[in-house]
Amino acid sequence: MDNTLTIYGKPGCPGCTWLVKRCQRKGVPYHYVDVTQDAAAFAHIKNLGYLSAPVGEIGDDHWYGARFDKIDQLAARMAKAS
Repeated sequence: MDNTLTIYGKPGCPGCTWLVKRCQRKGVPYHYVDVTQDAAAFAHIKNLGYLSAPVGEIGDDHWYGARFDKIDQLAARMAKAS
């Protein structure tokens, strides 16, 4: 499984900022995609069923919102793998 989280966000989105900061704090690798600048990424999250940001995606798991519980789970999994 790829351990890099993709965060689909947009400028001025507090939830997007919170999600990025949580990843940074917990040491979870992430790739940030601005859906206002990437039409394919926006189409992708719409395909997943989301119309707003942030959307987190890692492997087959995806969710909407600043889900700190998801980030904490990823951090814990990474710690066990180390």
